[in-house]
Amino acid sequence: CHGSAFILGQVIKALIDSGCRQAEPGEFTKRAYLNGKMDLSQAEAVADLIASSNKASHQLALNQLKGHFSSELSQLREQLLKITSLLELELDFSDHEELEFADRGELETLAEKIQHRISDLILSFETGNALKKGIPVAIIGKTNVGKSTLLNCLLHEDKAIVSNIHGTTRDIIE
Repeated sequence: CHGSAFILGQVIKALIDSGCRQAEPGEFTKRAYLNGKMDLSQAEAVADLIASSNKASHQLALNQLKGHFSSELSQLREQLLKITSLLELELDFSDHEELEFADRGELETLAEKIQHRISDLILSFETGNALKKGIPVAIIGKTNVGKSTLLNCLLHEDKAIVSNIHGTTRDIIE
């Protein structure tokens, strides 16, 4: 049907009267998750995408929705399973000194790679949190020293009133 709000309302009413129901908020995302079409990280990304308030948080949510974070975790899991299996093999045959299944240098290199990747993920979480939630900043100083001008310049928009009258900006600006 065409886009008339009245007509659309009548169509929805007729469907509901015939036994249909409207989808619950998040229902399609929930179904996609339950049916294995997306993982929990991607389902959370849908909420982040809807709540994104700037370009950076929008792009971050899109990347997560595309599975970039899930892929990182999958690769990390594979590395952890590899090092675990090599260590278990070494421990199982530790009483046979002549047998060496894992190169000690390879184990050390793999452990360092895993530790580095985990550190990167922790840092990316902190960065992502700052992009999503913002960072509270106070611009303080004496009157008429350019605080509002600085804010407007940083935002690339006229958010605060700039005036030579003392005490013009008294309210919190986000």
